[in-house]
Amino acid sequence: VLSALPYDTWEGLSAGLYAPLASGGSVVLCRNLDLLGEDALAKRIESERVTSTAR
Repeated sequence: VLSALPYDTWEGLSAGLYAPLASGGSVVLCRNLDLLGEDALAKRIESERVTSTAR
């Protein structure tokens, strides 16, 4: 999961921490994800082998 959600909300905790832990996945935390252009985001997703995003 590529997550840009903060951990101070239930949505951020469930999508960016609990779900990946429960399923044996991993989390890529990306601050300022909304500032990345489409090309940069696509490169990040490819380089980190992301299968899901939480924004």
